[in-house]
Amino acid sequence: MTAQPSTSWAASWTDALTALELDVAAVEDMLEHLHEDADRTPSIAERGFAQLDPARLGPLPVDQADRARAVLARQQAVAGALVVAMTANRRQQRLAASLSQRSSSVPVYVDTAV
Repeated sequence: MTAQPSTSWAASWTDALTALELDVAAVEDMLEHLHEDADRTPSIAERGFAQLDPARLGPLPVDQADRARAVLARQQAVAGALVVAMTANRRQQRLAASLSQRSSSVPVYVDTAV
């Protein structure tokens, strides 16, 4: 006879995966609206990321494995999208810096009486 996992152990993993899903969804939302409103504060910046201690959760319940793999796949996709967004941001910063360093030719007018 195999021992049944405690309800609190399985519930802890359910809560942990839910928190991770909310984090991923918040970053996905931020990336989706990245260029729509520059003054918008992403929700993830306001609430922060979930603080999970995997050592306290114990082993992943077998019935949660598919859900955990799906969360991991979303996290990996978001990580790739963040790399692309950060690279584009650095390019924009370099362009803006190079444009601000250029001397602009300002027309000069000489006011003389005719």
